[in-house]
Amino acid sequence: MGTVRLGITALIMTAQVLCSDVSSFDKEIAQMAGFLVFEAPMVWNSLLFLAHTKNLSTNSMVAKGKKVVSENITTVSSIIKAKKDLSVRLDSFLTTLSKEHSKLTPEKNRVFELDTSEQASNMQKKQIEAAQKTLRTYSTGALSILKKNIKVLCLLNKTQKAKVWKKYGEVLDQMKYALKMRMSVKNRISAAAKEFDQTIIRLLTQTQPDSEAFSIERARFNLGGSIYTPGLLLQITSSLQDKDKEQFIKTLVGSLLDPILLLKSRVASLSPEETKKEVVEFIQATQGTLNVYPMKEQIDTGYNHRSSSIYRYTENLPNKKEVANRIDEIQTHNTARMLSVLQAATSSMFANFVILDKTLESLYLALINGGGGDARKKKTLKEGLGVV
Repeated sequence: MGTVRLGITALIMTAQVLCSDVSSFDKEIAQMAGFLVFEAPMVWNSLLFLAHTKNLSTNSMVAKGKKVVSENITTVSSIIKAKKDLSVRLDSFLTTLSKEHSKLTPEKNRVFELDTSEQASNMQKKQIEAAQKTLRTYSTGALSILKKNIKVLCLLNKTQKAKVWKKYGEVLDQMKYALKMRMSVKNRISAAAKEFDQTIIRLLTQTQPDSEAFSIERARFNLGGSIYTPGLLLQITSSLQDKDKEQFIKTLVGSLLDPILLLKSRVASLSPEETKKEVVEFIQATQGTLNVYPMKEQIDTGYNHRSSSIYRYTENLPNKKEVANRIDEIQTHNTARMLSVLQAATSSMFANFVILDKTLESLYLALINGGGGDARKKKTLKEGLGVV
């Protein structure tokens, strides 16, 4: 398989991975600190179950959450101040939180008294046991960083607390909506929980979303990149020698962009927060993790035409299966990266996110048909998609 044409640079992509300065290790420790302070006393699944079965409003559950977390912070603060082994004390603390009732957690007890079926308690225990398993693998160095992160979260200022609780309520709303719609509930709930994790990670690592990576992934998204990365599309179509090549490319590009234009209409009147949710779900649908999705038929059509292009590209290659698999691997990686970058972005960045229109579609088609070599078209397309 040939190399991607680098003249397309950042927009008509290479398979370059745009990484933030924050390591996955730092993110994992930050996420664990957020779990211990905000989630462990009342894990998301338990919270959602109680809200749903008892028909409790989001505001009501957030109010309960604040009381439970305040109680939790008092206990956690005393744990990190003690000189005894932190790992052992945190493990014991989590065991206490996994129980339905404890003398140490009166506020938590009041919430779980609503759980007459004990399902919320079972969910609580299951998730906490998973956290304990992870925590037991932490080195002394990791525990030291965790301790510092917990301390920061226990001492958030008023503005920081407001941001955390605002996101807490938004996440619960998203989860309740997923449960109500009964569409790929597990994946939607998981995506919502990651939103909260990102808020905690940003607080602890003092990082802001990577605006450059965001603008590039936004451009790729608008060009149907969650189905077919522009660089792969260009490389593969440039190599085709079929007599119907021009018409085939027109059909292919149209099938990739039609779902984006439908999404644009869908989010036209939505807030940035709602738009972010829709964009994330669209990408998850292209990954196949949402089994039920309004534009699934259009997305499947795009994938079918993508598969046809790969078949044409590899048809006469001796190692065609290997090449086709490699293309799929690259696409899977690129789509996962896109989702990661966009999930890490703040909701405000999603104002006017879907910017594709017929003019940009025609420009993209002309650029692909021309093999990607027209510098003027590339510049115009990049500007139209907000990439500088």
